[in-house]
Amino acid sequence: MTAQWLVELLDKYSSKNYHIEYNGFLSNHMIHGIIALYKLAADEKRIQEFIKFYTHKLRDPEAINDEYTIEDLKGARISYPKVVNYYRGVYRDCNNDMKAVLEKVWPQLCDGIGGSAIHGLIHLGYALSVEHDPSAIDGLAYTHHSHIPLVCDRFNKNPAIFGQGNENPLSIAQEMGEKLTDKMFSKVEDELMQKFPNNLQRLIAILHTFYPEEVLEFVGRIQVPKDIKTCLDLAYYALHLSLIVYVKSARKNDFFLLHGITSGWALTKVVKILGDCDLSRRSITAYMATLLTVYVGQLSPKLTSTDEVKDDVNEEWWEKITEELLARELDEHVYKLTQVCKELWKDRGWPECPTAARIALDHSFKFED
Repeated sequence: MTAQWLVELLDKYSSKNYHIEYNGFLSNHMIHGIIALYKLAADEKRIQEFIKFYTHKLRDPEAINDEYTIEDLKGARISYPKVVNYYRGVYRDCNNDMKAVLEKVWPQLCDGIGGSAIHGLIHLGYALSVEHDPSAIDGLAYTHHSHIPLVCDRFNKNPAIFGQGNENPLSIAQEMGEKLTDKMFSKVEDELMQKFPNNLQRLIAILHTFYPEEVLEFVGRIQVPKDIKTCLDLAYYALHLSLIVYVKSARKNDFFLLHGITSGWALTKVVKILGDCDLSRRSITAYMATLLTVYVGQLSPKLTSTDEVKDDVNEEWWEKITEELLARELDEHVYKLTQVCKELWKDRGWPECPTAARIALDHSFKFED
């Protein structure tokens, strides 16, 4: 049961009172940061300190613009309040049942999660993790607002293509970088891409728009362990791959590879609700394709790092890390990454979790070499 004071905070900082973005394309992380700190057992006073630190960045909500249809607004990155209102209506039509909402709208959204650096999915997953439906609606609306579809025959014919290959995933990632990087940059000035800022967002859009068949071919070649039986197991495996890539990256604390971890964690929250079904499989394939395009868009950092935590990792180790984290005023991404890693270490025992947490605490963010 989510604490009432947390619900009140999430209501206060939802899209009813603050816009989903600030300073142009930067995503509003207030909800994620509050929930991550809550999951790290920060008290209300510490969370209020974070809120005070973060609030000055935020914008008031925009006015609703009825000039466009909801389909016009898909991926258009305008009139976000109208999109939120639409999804609130879907929620009411589904009798306030979030599973029914996901089953109705997620098929049209899950192929385009790469927009806004995957923050629509991240927002959705954090909200689902504490059962705060208004914030989940905001996340769905943000996914619609930022949608960059991965549309191709290969995906439509075989949405469960991830898991049908027999090759090493890290080798696949590096080969994809070798084969698609030049093609990707050849389209940077394409007229269709000018609505995206000239950074990773544009590179993701290029790969999804012009080379979706090639991207899906690489996804389909990845081998998945034979003991994976359920969609949730598969989602966790995809998340584990994102964690391994982040830890092995020679570019320490790559800002966007970090987003692969938090978005993968968010995906598990969606799949947990949807269960074993084609929609879950499609969502996981779309996530894996997005993870690979982010890696290539970040110019495929070498996966050569051998960093590991030498200490005995146990509950006490994590408590010390958490104390260190909460004692410092840090970027909210560090709180989120540590919260996810702590949770995954307890639930899954993955050895990369403490290493990832230590990397995030010890290194400033890297955006490029």
